[in-house]
Amino acid sequence: MKVFALFTLASTAMALVSATHSSKRPSQPQPFRVPATVSPFTGKYWFQLRLIPSQRQEYAARLRDHIANVFRVPNVDVYEVHSAISEPALKGNLNYDRNFRRFLYLGHTYRGYPDMVLATPLDAMPRADGSHVWALLIARKPVHRLIGPRISACGFVTVSEGRAVLGSLAQQRSPDGGTLEPGHLLNIDEVFEELSMLRLPSWEP
Repeated sequence: MKVFALFTLASTAMALVSATHSSKRPSQPQPFRVPATVSPFTGKYWFQLRLIPSQRQEYAARLRDHIANVFRVPNVDVYEVHSAISEPALKGNLNYDRNFRRFLYLGHTYRGYPDMVLATPLDAMPRADGSHVWALLIARKPVHRLIGPRISACGFVTVSEGRAVLGSLAQQRSPDGGTLEPGHLLNIDEVFEELSMLRLPSWEP
């Protein structure tokens, strides 16, 4: 599995997110440039920023619980960031490298619903205070076969204990052909592959 160190080594070429707590004004992200050593994702999908407070709060709580109970990182703080980077800059960040496993699967929006709640760090390295910014995402199946899948960003959070959290993230497993479970780590190709296999729950007796 490609480890998080590769992401760190290429950090100078990434669009780093420097969003801060809502009481502070975030600086603009740097221009996104992909080095020749990675393979950017070029597939088509619909992408949008849909910053819905209730979703942001729920999925921030899921991420906090996962870091505390599964990563076992004590005293971690996860707090909401109410300012977003631009849509093109965020999509460029997500498309950085199609082979890089960075998307932490946190279950469905509702039990059995054919979608995926994901969280991914946007900072390659923790900031000076040790924190880093994550995006909270929802990936959905297309409603029609002629329409591509959709990813929406429902919010952003700042996570403390950056080095410990990123180190734990690098150790998470991928499905590797098995059943997708919360806590699995995916690259963007695997996100869409898993999404294609999801089905609406059957209401037949």
